[in-house]
Amino acid sequence: MLGLSLGGCGPRIPALWAPAPTTHALSRDQLSALHGPVVRGAWDPDLSRTALHALLSTAFADDALTEAYVAHHEARERLRLGDVQLTVDDVEYAVPDPRPDGRIDAAWTVTATLHHEQHVHPRRHRFDAVLTVRDDQDGPRIVALDPGRVAELPAEVGQPTDRQDVDEQSILELLEIQDGR
Repeated sequence: MLGLSLGGCGPRIPALWAPAPTTHALSRDQLSALHGPVVRGAWDPDLSRTALHALLSTAFADDALTEAYVAHHEARERLRLGDVQLTVDDVEYAVPDPRPDGRIDAAWTVTATLHHEQHVHPRRHRFDAVLTVRDDQDGPRIVALDPGRVAELPAEVGQPTDRQDVDEQSILELLEIQDGR
């Protein structure tokens, strides 16, 4: 949304002629194209803070961008302090389900590998969230992400999980990198 700032200070005031944001549903391919590069790229240990923000801004806007940046920065810092690397091997998206209020029920499964202390730990988690997506001048952006359930799945077919459903804590708490698994 275009806006005006009075002399560079004070709140931004939306311009009267700015187009209203459009909230819409996304296909699985559109959601994958929007969100997938963030899931795959945000865990690169060589990614600078500026580059992380730039990557996140390709999928998020407004408060959702700030929230995603803080969460990813904190998680990446915890990985670094624990001498752990996370490699995202695959991201699969379910078909998003539009809600009557214009938001989207989204679900995706991340298959990843944790590397620490010469150990390799496969992980698979399913994430559920409610998204609000808005079109802006750069294309669709997630402007709100309300996290839902996170479940650990078997890392390989036929392999049992070692934990049951967990709440919406940070990904590093989910993966429990310090427990030696």
